[in-house]
Amino acid sequence: MRADRRFGVKTFRIEFQIALLALVIAAAVITAGYLAYDSMSRIVYSVHQEAKPDNRLFLFKEINNDLASLENAARLYILSNQEEELLLFDTLLGQISDKLDLIPALPSEGEEERILTDSIHNLALQKQELWQELLSLHMANQEAGATFSGIYSKLDEQRVDTVTTLQKKKGFFRRMFSRDKTTLDTAYVARSLDREEIKKEVQDLQSLIQKEGEKARNITVLESRLIEENMRITASLNGMISLAEQRKATRLAEKSEEVDRLARKAYRQLAAFSATAVLLLLIALFVLFSYLKKTRAYQKALRDARQKAENLAHAKEQFAANVSHELRTPVNAIAGLTELALQRDMEPETKELVTVISKSSQHLKNIINDTLDFSKIEARKIVFDSVDFSPAETCREVLSIQQYEAARKGLALHFQPVGELPGALLGDPVRLKQILLNLIGNAVKFTGEGAVTLRLDARNPGHSKVWLLVTVEDTGPGMSKQDLHVIFDEFVQAKSTSGKKQSGTGLGLYIVKKLVELQGGKIHIESEPGKGTRVKLEIPYAQGDVHRIGAEAYHTVWSPGLLKGISVLVADDDEYNTFLLRKIFQKWGVSLTEAKNGKEAVEATTNRAFDVILMDVHMPEMEGPEAAKIIREKHPLTRIIAVTATLHPEELKACREAGMEHMLIKPFSERELFEALQQVVAPGQEKNPDQPQMTVAVTGEATLQPQKTAPGAGEESPLPPPASIKELENLTDGDPDFLREMITLFITSTSVAREEIRHCLDDGDPKSIFEKAHKIAASCKQIQAVRLYDLVKNLEAESRKESPPETLRDLFRLMETEMKQVHDFLGDYLEGMVS
Repeated sequence: MRADRRFGVKTFRIEFQIALLALVIAAAVITAGYLAYDSMSRIVYSVHQEAKPDNRLFLFKEINNDLASLENAARLYILSNQEEELLLFDTLLGQISDKLDLIPALPSEGEEERILTDSIHNLALQKQELWQELLSLHMANQEAGATFSGIYSKLDEQRVDTVTTLQKKKGFFRRMFSRDKTTLDTAYVARSLDREEIKKEVQDLQSLIQKEGEKARNITVLESRLIEENMRITASLNGMISLAEQRKATRLAEKSEEVDRLARKAYRQLAAFSATAVLLLLIALFVLFSYLKKTRAYQKALRDARQKAENLAHAKEQFAANVSHELRTPVNAIAGLTELALQRDMEPETKELVTVISKSSQHLKNIINDTLDFSKIEARKIVFDSVDFSPAETCREVLSIQQYEAARKGLALHFQPVGELPGALLGDPVRLKQILLNLIGNAVKFTGEGAVTLRLDARNPGHSKVWLLVTVEDTGPGMSKQDLHVIFDEFVQAKSTSGKKQSGTGLGLYIVKKLVELQGGKIHIESEPGKGTRVKLEIPYAQGDVHRIGAEAYHTVWSPGLLKGISVLVADDDEYNTFLLRKIFQKWGVSLTEAKNGKEAVEATTNRAFDVILMDVHMPEMEGPEAAKIIREKHPLTRIIAVTATLHPEELKACREAGMEHMLIKPFSERELFEALQQVVAPGQEKNPDQPQMTVAVTGEATLQPQKTAPGAGEESPLPPPASIKELENLTDGDPDFLREMITLFITSTSVAREEIRHCLDDGDPKSIFEKAHKIAASCKQIQAVRLYDLVKNLEAESRKESPPETLRDLFRLMETEMKQVHDFLGDYLEGMVS
């Protein structure tokens, strides 16, 4: 204990140290990363900002260029008076106004930049207004010239008056003889100007000329001043733009220096944190290696202790196995003698007693084979059988075994079936009898008077999954709440009313509870002092077949030596089945030839005749019935046994027409294989090649239907194990290497078939899917993987009907999930074999 405590403290200390160092390293790395990220972000931001064009400076330059163009347009208009230049001036004036409106919205970097921007904006406005004034003065000067022209035109003007006079006739006679007519005479005469009026107009003209001259002189002076102001504004504007450019260059230089500084800082930080991380890692490695060095001694001590414990456990297992072997001989003798006695005539009462002895000896023989249940349960290596049985008959057998002890104590045994019970279930009846015998035995043992009642009920009868509900109730003294909490623990024994412990190992109820839970069931106990005890348990089973009950009890003359020396051709594309038959025939001394398909089987029989051919019905290249028909034409005396995992009427008809004499349903046991061969090659059997009779060997496997879980049942309790190794153990005669090869081969072959089916689904090839599914169905049945077998057969049936791809994919996904569970189960079993 002290060493364990010290070891525990060391473990906590090293874990704490490693965790602390890891946290420090993580913090250092995170800090370094953050700082490096921050520095790099600043660098990238600075470069990104400086890489952007300075729109403010560009706008200033554009306005300055436009002002220069405006000035040129104004000068050209003043010189040439062309309307095109005036239009250009107006256009440039509008563009400059639009750009000046953008200046206030530009961002400014500090107060100085804002002042500079405002100054440039104001200067541009002043220059714009200045040239507008210059152009206005020019136009005013043009108006003065027009005034002078008017004055000169007045001086040159000559006024002309028109005078009308009467022209009289000359001479007497002309006046006498002519009509009274007066002739008008029009003549142009020079107007005589009034000297005062002329003098006044000249004085007015002189005054106007004097005013216009002064105005022209004023315009000229103003123009010269405006031009001087323009030169000053232009110089100031250019200077301020140059200043903006210098400041931009200065900022670029400062940013470059800042980027260099940040880069140097990031390099120093990364170097420092890298060195710190390396140092911390070295410290962590030093601590870890120190810990490993210190713990080697503990590990060696643990290995030694484990080896001693394993040796002790192995010795215990070996001792139990030897004891069970020694017990098996007298029990077999008892069983054999009771069978012989039952074949003789005897009184009914005596026959009933012998029947009880026979059943008890048979049950005892089964129990002896599993005397190591406790160790198997602890190691999770226990395997449950899967055969058809009657639950009611199993309960009656248990009560008949306990009847004598109950009658001796004066107790009544009652069996109360409730409701509709299933005629057959698929499961392990030996384990169920073991559970019931333990519970009823305890009830009889602790009940002084009254009765013991066994109540049997079923939930979801008629469905693929049936819950068997069992209640064992007695009128004994009951138990306290303290005992109820520990009654299912190992090595716990209840006390009788006198306070004395009962005889036994204290493992009975512990094993019962584990057997129930390992089958996916639940168990519950209710008891009060003075009011008896009630034990309730629920176990899920698959639906069984009434017609197959007792098939495993059929006995025949078991002598494989009778088949020694015969030649057998096995035509099967399933490597798993071929491997199994190879091992069995090697043990029997049978000459074996193998073929992977019907075509190879026909080729193998070209120059050789075989005593028996085991022909798989569904194979690639050539189907079994087709190959059998060809072989029968050349070798009519060869006996052909059809091997298939299904029993369809059309298959039976095709095999019969092909000349096959027997049909063996996969999976089959070694005894069933022997019986099939014995029927076709039995000594003295007359062979009639013309009229072969078709017989079908119905094996003892359960009738498998698709599993339909009742509503809510899936949530109540897990299903039984996905597979069973019992049949393979029987076939291999306890050879672990052979069993390991069989399991490994099953996992490999089904994995390959699964991937092939996946590719067939992608290619949309239902025929190939049917062939692949049919190929692995028998292997699944051989290991009693009931749920996987159901899904494979459903996929086989749906692909044969060429159902929609969505249906096939859904079935494939279910099959893939179940196959993984079976593989995991078998993998755990293989690991258990290694350990």
